[in-house]
Amino acid sequence: MVPTMNPDGNARGTRTNGRGVDLNRNWPTSGWSGAHRGTRYWGGPRPASEPETRAMRDFLDQVRPDYIASIHQPLRAIGRGGHGRWERRLARHLDLPRRHLGVGNPSGTDAPTLTAWYDSTLGEHGVATTIEYAARTTHRYRTRIAGRGIARAARIR
Repeated sequence: MVPTMNPDGNARGTRTNGRGVDLNRNWPTSGWSGAHRGTRYWGGPRPASEPETRAMRDFLDQVRPDYIASIHQPLRAIGRGGHGRWERRLARHLDLPRRHLGVGNPSGTDAPTLTAWYDSTLGEHGVATTIEYAARTTHRYRTRIAGRGIARAARIR
């Protein structure tokens, strides 16, 4: 378990890292875009420009997990990404609907996200799915319910 990929943003309560880059849009995929510098959705000066992205990429390349649950807020859904059984199990155990969660990349390209990068690069080793909690979740939901639900969905006992 990696508690956060964005320690700078976590400490400051923002979605961007200390350089103002949205790490969820910094992954080296066909949908990466460096447009809109200075906005909270800026993908950085180049794909995988950020040390956090590179560290996570290297970690995932080395470990190659069977299941990745990339947790975000506030859209309250399980992202539809072509992993039907895994996504359905997550939806059932977390009591969240499944739906498309886009990040605004051009049509026909892979989103510049951890999950899209993993699926397109290392997907033969496992599956990666975005989980969006609701805007406000209880501590109990985040720790007990979701923690157990994700483990059950991954069939970890």
